[in-house]
Order: sequence, then C-alpha cells, then structure tokens
Amino acid sequence: MDPLPIACALTPPAFADRAQAWRTLLSAGLVSRERRPDGVRLLVTPGVERTLRGLLALEAECCAWFSSTVIPGDPVVVDLTSAGEGPAVLEAMIDAAIAGS
Repeated sequence: MDPLPIACALTPPAFADRAQAWRTLLSAGLVSRERRPDGVRLLVTPGVERTLRGLLALEAECCAWFSSTVIPGDPVVVDLTSAGEGPAVLEAMIDAAIAGS
C-alpha cells in the first residue's frame, strides 16, 4: 500500500496558529526527542499531556499522512510515525518547532 500524500488541509493562518501551538507546547514540556526509522519520538513532561492530546486530535483531522501514539508516564512518550517521505517531514516539523520556541 502506498503512503498517503503529505498534505495539510489547514489555511495559512490556521497553519501558523498550529505551528505556534506546537512551539508553545514543546518549549513548555519537551524533555528530549529521538529520530526513529518511521518518524520521531518525543518525551514530554506529564504537565503538557492534556494539551498534547488535544493538539494531536486536531492534527489527525488535517494531516492523515502521519499517526501518533501517546504512552502516559513520566515522561510521556509520544511517537509520531509515517511512511515514505513522512519521517523526514515529521523530523523537519519538530526541528522547526523547537528552533522557534
């Protein structure tokens, strides 16, 4: 099965807002991040888990090309995965969010 096209259904202003939400979340709670063959693993503080889950639910509505798994704990483990070119795009997105935070 071919991977889904990498596309986002957000308008430019909504995309900017979403990017800011990621920057805010990661600046408040990122512990570390790891590259994976199929995407990115984030470790975040438990204090941002509720916000993280809300943000991931929004992402699921507009970006079907990647999936997420959240494992509660201290830290919370978040796996963002995709196929094809998706892992590189996920890594670039997280890098941009970290750099902007």
